[in-house]
Amino acid sequence: MKKALSAILLLLTICVAHAQKKVFQEVGEDIQSQVKAIYQDNSLVGYVVFTQLEKASADSFNYKITIMDENLNDIGVVKFKENKLFLYDVSFEQDVLCLAYFKSNFYFYEFPNKKEYKDAQDNEKSSIMTQFLSLDGKIIKSNDVSVKVTPSPFSGKIATKTFIGAGSLKQSVMLHNIQGKGFALLYGDESTNRVVAYNTSGTELFTKIVEGESNFSLQTLLTNGQYIYVLLKNQKNDANYEVLGYHAADPSYTFKYLFKDKKGNYLTLHTFGNDPSTGNVFASGFIVDEERGGGNNPKDFAKGSMAGIYTVNFNGPKKSDVSEVYSYWNDGSQSLFNKRGRNLESDTYTKYKGAFKDFQGNTYFYGSSYIKRTKIGSIISSVLTIPLFWPPIFIASAGYTKFKVRNTVLVKQNPKGVLSQESSIDADHGGFYRSSYGWAFDQRSYYYAVDQEKKNTHLIINDKNNIFIYSLNGKKVVRTIPHKEGGTLTYVFPAKEGHIMVSEYNKKARSTTVSIESL
Repeated sequence: MKKALSAILLLLTICVAHAQKKVFQEVGEDIQSQVKAIYQDNSLVGYVVFTQLEKASADSFNYKITIMDENLNDIGVVKFKENKLFLYDVSFEQDVLCLAYFKSNFYFYEFPNKKEYKDAQDNEKSSIMTQFLSLDGKIIKSNDVSVKVTPSPFSGKIATKTFIGAGSLKQSVMLHNIQGKGFALLYGDESTNRVVAYNTSGTELFTKIVEGESNFSLQTLLTNGQYIYVLLKNQKNDANYEVLGYHAADPSYTFKYLFKDKKGNYLTLHTFGNDPSTGNVFASGFIVDEERGGGNNPKDFAKGSMAGIYTVNFNGPKKSDVSEVYSYWNDGSQSLFNKRGRNLESDTYTKYKGAFKDFQGNTYFYGSSYIKRTKIGSIISSVLTIPLFWPPIFIASAGYTKFKVRNTVLVKQNPKGVLSQESSIDADHGGFYRSSYGWAFDQRSYYYAVDQEKKNTHLIINDKNNIFIYSLNGKKVVRTIPHKEGGTLTYVFPAKEGHIMVSEYNKKARSTTVSIESL
């Protein structure tokens, strides 16, 4: 964690065919930096490096913001003094950069003794600070919204020789641009949850209290034009979501959508994003089969705990504009699957982890397929050891089924709800895991990159040993990158459209080389 926050020094900028590179070198632990991507309308348009420098006074620090474009070229530096800050999010609209921070005169400070710690705690003031910057490096305006922080039980007890104020906000802090208008801020603390809209001058347009069902958490903030969408999730139920809608130019506008199908089944949610061709918000995930219990482990999936998959398209500001596409396999209507969701072509099950839209209105669900097998040896051992009493109980506790990850599967859902297998992508292979380990056999994570110019989408599969980049239009893996090669660790992150960011950490040199590379 400390290395991730260690200061970085920009040493070298090199332009190489179709790639922009920067080398970051660790220089010390007293200086701390955060690197954040800048987004506008879900497109990456640049980066900021936010650096905390030396102390300016007893309760303030010097800060530096380095602004880079999407090719990692430096375009501006901003310096200022402020209380302790932590950068949450960054967005861009109409040549204005908006940054959202957590700000405090107590939390994350180090105090030399208990008395100073208690005095500071008694006078604690914390807020969400929004800062509006012009591209020439001027601070247009800053706003503070007071928040009530949840103290950590370890506050004042973390360090050995000093006392540190520790705590956190109850909910996430998110920022998104509003097209042609300004920015939307979403946050939640101990007392309430709010969405705040600002124009590009930093003037508040409105504040709305986010009111959902009890025990909900803030999940995602999205915009489409001047419409603002907030996704909520019930913390006690993995399949209980709702969307609230607001309008930047009309504070009286409200919208609410509960994620249930017409049969009353809950819907799990794995993607909440924007359609690349229209900009409209869409959501996708599983349809829970309430009659089969809706369990969320590999064994339950194989028994048919999910009834199918769905896509919900938010095509406009009214409930009548919402388009729902349901693909049920538990009724036998999908030729690709049996009634329990088993893929009949590959004899596998798949837990879809997400989805994306193409430019023709189809939805593509992606995830790791797996096979389920009976542990014949365990069954035989249980039978043979029945007279001994304890051994069969011990064997049974480990379960009689095992699971093994197979290929990544891409399933296409057309606008009418018909499912077809688009591709089966070979990735890293692993061994069998017993059922008590849950989803531990699946080490893969995913994200996708959209190329508006070429009307293509690339699926990036982050596996245990390698990173695989799959082209939807090309229907093949176009690049494989090993995570570890010699003393270099490699990771891939989103970048500008049609590109990826490749990060290579050289352990021996203690340096990170970052390059923007074309897909």
